[in-house]
Amino acid sequence: MPEGIRETVADHADDETKHHAYFSTLLRYLWPAMTRQEQELAGPYIPRLIFAFLEPDYPSIALGLTAAGLNPEEVEQVMTETYTHEIVVEDVRRGAAPTLQYFVEAGALEHNATHEAFQEAGLIP
Repeated sequence: MPEGIRETVADHADDETKHHAYFSTLLRYLWPAMTRQEQELAGPYIPRLIFAFLEPDYPSIALGLTAAGLNPEEVEQVMTETYTHEIVVEDVRRGAAPTLQYFVEAGALEHNATHEAFQEAGLIP
C-alpha cells in the first residue's frame, strides 16, 4: 500500500479515537447535568439525530447512479432493492453501536420516552 494512503488511514483512525473519547466524555457529563425534564424532552430526538448522521445520503447516491448511466427507473429499482428499511436500520444500528453504548452508560435509556424512541427506531431490542 502506498505510504500516502497508509498515512491517511492512520490519521483517520487517530481522529476516530479522539472523537470517541470526546463524545463519550461529553455525554457522560452532559446527560447527568440536564434536568429530568430536559432529558425527557431531548431524549426522544436522539435516534433521529443518529439516523441523520448515519443514514445513506439517498439524493447523492441517486445522482451517482444517474451519472453512471442509469435511467430514472433503474435508479429507483437499485435504490429500492439496495436500501430496504431493514438493511438501513441494521447498518445504522451497527454504525451507532459505540454511541448507543455511551447512552446506556450515561443512563439515558433509563428514561421511558428515550428508551421507547430508541426501540421504535430499531436501534435497540
